[in-house]
Amino acid sequence: MPKQKIKVKAEDQVEIKEEESSLAEFTKRPVPSEKEVESFEQAIGEDTSEEGKAEEIEESLNEIYTGDDGKKVNVKELFVKKSRGLVFWLLTTIIAGTILFAIGYALYYYYFHGGTDSKSVEFTISGETEVVSGKEIIYTLEYRNNSRVSINDIRMEVKYPDNFVFVGSEPASENDSHTVWILNNLGAYNVGKVEIKGMLIGKEEERGVILADLRYTPENFSSGFKKSAAITTAVKDIGIEFEVDSFSTALVGDENEILLRFLGKEENYINNFRVVMEPNENLEIVEFKNIEKYPNLANYEMTVPGSWKVASVTKEELVLPMIIKYKQKPAEKQTIKLAVQKEVVTENESRYFTIFEHSIEQEVMDSDLNLTLISNGSREDQGIEFGKTLNYSIVYKNKGETEMRDVAIMVVLNSDWLDWDSLKDGLGGKVHDNAIIWTKEEIPALGLLTYNQEGTIDFSINVKNKPEIIDRSAYEITAHAQFSAGGVPVDADTDNKSNTIVSRINSFLELDESIRYFSEDNVPVGSGPNPPKVDEKTTYKVYWNLNNSLHELKDISVEMVLPEYMRWEGKENVSTGSINYNSDQRKITWTISRLPVSISTADASFDISLTPDSDDRNKILVLIPGTTVKAVDSVTEAELTDKTSAKTTKLEDDDIGRSDGMVE
Repeated sequence: MPKQKIKVKAEDQVEIKEEESSLAEFTKRPVPSEKEVESFEQAIGEDTSEEGKAEEIEESLNEIYTGDDGKKVNVKELFVKKSRGLVFWLLTTIIAGTILFAIGYALYYYYFHGGTDSKSVEFTISGETEVVSGKEIIYTLEYRNNSRVSINDIRMEVKYPDNFVFVGSEPASENDSHTVWILNNLGAYNVGKVEIKGMLIGKEEERGVILADLRYTPENFSSGFKKSAAITTAVKDIGIEFEVDSFSTALVGDENEILLRFLGKEENYINNFRVVMEPNENLEIVEFKNIEKYPNLANYEMTVPGSWKVASVTKEELVLPMIIKYKQKPAEKQTIKLAVQKEVVTENESRYFTIFEHSIEQEVMDSDLNLTLISNGSREDQGIEFGKTLNYSIVYKNKGETEMRDVAIMVVLNSDWLDWDSLKDGLGGKVHDNAIIWTKEEIPALGLLTYNQEGTIDFSINVKNKPEIIDRSAYEITAHAQFSAGGVPVDADTDNKSNTIVSRINSFLELDESIRYFSEDNVPVGSGPNPPKVDEKTTYKVYWNLNNSLHELKDISVEMVLPEYMRWEGKENVSTGSINYNSDQRKITWTISRLPVSISTADASFDISLTPDSDDRNKILVLIPGTTVKAVDSVTEAELTDKTSAKTTKLEDDDIGRSDGMVE
């Protein structure tokens, strides 16, 4: 093809000439604009060169020969993909059918049986867990249907503890023992209940457990279910306070008193009872006849020997005397068992419930001379304080059928805590070691004791003062009397002894009290003018310090009543227990339930204030009138007391704040 030259003229025409031809042909065409050229280049790509076309072809091939994993495909190998056969489709159909069947059955079960398993019914018992003996209580047995179908054939069975008395129920039970209820059907999501009224009668801290079973059948089931429930109730108090007084020794053939003292508490539901003494062949029960002896004698009758029926209980202390007589001396100590029982008459029977038990051990002696030792007016063990006096009496009486000649009576006092220099004996008995002996030389009547002749020997001795160091050894005094006759020396091993009295030394309780404006470290703990001024407020801090030794204390109470012009400011602080202020009584009380021996001191403090008026000017005012502390010794069971003296505006306990105390 001949070469051509293209020339673009100003007139926008293209002239084509053949170089080797003489013929010239002119063709006139419109020339494209710049915008059209640009659009054309974009359509075919910017790179219209040979290299660009090659790259475009390469990219296309890469797309064709690249796998899904981004790697090159080996086109030299050929893989043939098998098609899924009949077995595959058969298994798929079976699995899909199974899944659909399971879903359908689940929907069917949920609709027709849903909520009817053992968890769909709730069964509970509610009621009091602590009661006073004899108080009527109500137990509520509730059953709740949480399913969407009703439950039928409902039967409730209840088992009561031995100390339970059935009073009534709503609805009524089906049997005489009041243990079975046949109940109506219970609809879906409904609640039913049975209320049982009764009472627990027993000893303090005795427990009773009520057990119950609920049997039922859901509407869409042929088999039944069972649910169980239980509740435990404890007797926290019997409502009556009992105390037994008896002697530790007794003489064969002699009448011995056992006194049962009792009074009803504020919350009491037992108004009568009987007392039963355990039968014993060695005991003879004697009817009590000296009714004038006790002005607070209980209203009772001895129904049979060894059984006494008390008609009433009041909030005043009453006494029931029981008289026994031993037939012979036993080989060992004699044990007497008492039981206090409450009778409950039901529609079927009369039942007795034990509410109190007590055992007595007595040493029985066989002697012609009856010796009784008394200390501070009592024949029983007791507490005594350091530095106090023990007043003893020995009562002797010839109970034999013959005369007794040349009788010698001895008292033995065993203790390291007796001040023998303080001994006072008006009869002049001879002191030997830890014993005092009286014969006919000191008491002429002991030369000849006729039948039923009796006499008394009185003497006293002091307990030593509190030692500086408490080592918690045997702080007690043991005392007993014994005798001999016919001029034979008294033998400590003989059986001719009196009762034994153990006087345990009480724990040493002391209350230190101070009122201060400055602490012991000279730090101000009060505020306002000191001495006080009229119409200006002065605050003081009161300090209480309890000191204890020997034994644990219980039921501790520290009390003070503020004068009318003093004010309680609070800011109380205690190491143990709690402080309470009664604004009506103006009483400040610090109570501590127990103070063990390991804690020898306890502290408390609080603020009070004084705002004097014009009538108080130039007067010394009493800030606190004195405080009383009471506690019970847990070993001796004695009530301990201590009292402080009044404190004034002089601030007697404050070395820095002390003044003449005159109100300015």
